[in-house]
Amino acid sequence: MRPVAGLTAFFVFAALTTDAALAEKMDSSAGYFLPHCRAVVDHEYDKLFDIGICSGVMVAIHDASMLLSAAANSQVRACMPDSLTVEESIAVVVHWLDRHPQRWHENFTNLAMSALHDAWPCDE
Repeated sequence: MRPVAGLTAFFVFAALTTDAALAEKMDSSAGYFLPHCRAVVDHEYDKLFDIGICSGVMVAIHDASMLLSAAANSQVRACMPDSLTVEESIAVVVHWLDRHPQRWHENFTNLAMSALHDAWPCDE
């Protein structure tokens, strides 16, 4: 088995065997992720777990944004500069969320992608 295939198989197995009670506790809202992302922006290096949670999600969002940049008519499509760091994009998302507290109950990934789109819209 190739290493990537083995890793994929592991994550699929892990997802299928996740305890239901744990899955219920998982929260994908912006209100859940915001404190973790604030730890990045505020350079709270004593909160490495929080920083890791936010940074991991934002790396995935960066990757997804690159894939979406090729998709036409995407409302969440962002054309971020190549020099943009994950920390800089987190700051943009935290600032955007601070201006939209009424939306903190919504999905963090969707809102983060909207924030990045607002900051770096693609030329049509």
